[in-house]
Parts: sequence; C-alpha cells; structure tokens
Amino acid sequence: MSETAVLEVVTRARNDEAFRKLLLTNPKAAFAGYDLTDAEKEKLRNLNEIMITEGSQVPESPFTLT
Repeated sequence: MSETAVLEVVTRARNDEAFRKLLLTNPKAAFAGYDLTDAEKEKLRNLNEIMITEGSQVPESPFTLT
C-alpha cells in the first residue's frame, strides 16, 4: 500500500474544493497521477464529504484523517 499517496489524495481533497468534488463525483479521474492500489481506490471511493472535511478514518483502513 502507498500510504503517502492516500494521504496526498485526502489532503488535497480537504484543501481543494474542486478536487474534493471531483473525488466524490468522478473518483477515477481524481486518482489519475496517484500510485494507488485497487484496495486504496476502493477505500477512497467510500469516503464522503463529511469524512474528508471533518476528519475521520478511511473505512477499514489504518489511515487516520486528522
């Protein structure tokens, strides 16, 4: 797993509203350029806006979003 890539995606989604909307509406496009495994992509697809903006845990993952 690429914890760094996951954290980069989440951090960008928290700080960039346009990217956050892209992640929530078209995750495949949002993942372009990031080295993510299929499992990581699936976990990121399961995030919702509240989880991203308020901080939470990526579902079934050790990555904490704080």
